Amino acid sequence: MGICPLFTFPYIYNRYMHKISKILVSVLLCSIFLGAVTDLFSFSGQDKRVRHAGGALSEREISLIRNSSPVMWVYQVSDPYQESVLRRPASEFDIAEVGSENVAILSSKMLSTVNAPQYGGVGIAGPQVGISRRIIAVCRLDKPGEPFEVYPNVKLDSLWGPVEKGREGCLSIPPYIGNVPRYKHAIVSYIDAKTLKVKRDTVSDYVARIFQHECDHLEGILFTDRVDTLNVDKSWEAEWKAFTDTAKVITGPVTF
Repeated sequence: MGICPLFTFPYIYNRYMHKISKILVSVLLCSIFLGAVTDLFSFSGQDKRVRHAGGALSEREISLIRNSSPVMWVYQVSDPYQESVLRRPASEFDIAEVGSENVAILSSKMLSTVNAPQYGGVGIAGPQVGISRRIIAVCRLDKPGEPFEVYPNVKLDSLWGPVEKGREGCLSIPPYIGNVPRYKHAIVSYIDAKTLKVKRDTVSDYVARIFQHECDHLEGILFTDRVDTLNVDKSWEAEWKAFTDTAKVITGPVTF
């Protein structure tokens, strides 16, 4: 005995709609899961801020790069204008400009500055010398000889692992120090000045901390925004006062 198609249609319809609903729910759950995983392990730019598009160096930037002394002045939060520069998100270089003479001069002067006895840091960022561009110099304590390396158009691609607190200071905020929470591992990307190609590196522990500190600078973020407690380093305070008062060559604590 046959069954009338008119009566079988609702049954078939309901059965397929049930299957389709299950598929849609599964897709939705997968999307939510992948989004959560991406948020947990992916980190494209500090605080997921919008990347500022690059452009040619301005006349002011070129003048500062070329006419400043080999050891550049490190901008201080104690000065309102200098703090405004430190709080400004940095722009990328045009790719072609990464390999230019101007960027090479800037890189050389940033290295001279961070290694100068009166600063004695393990890292420095473009905004700290008045150039609001995505460029940092980092002491690679994880490499033989602990060389300083320069990273144009740098960004943090991802951060992961436990978040650990560690002591930090800043060349722009002497003589304050404090404990700052940072991720243990990071993947960084940048433009190689010779090949103009994107390169990536994985760093951990203290070097990962330096990269996170310096990349914060490129977003207008200072370590004091993340610190749990802030203290004055008395020995650094005395040395910094001696330097600013008499311009003597001094050595401060390890700072970024």
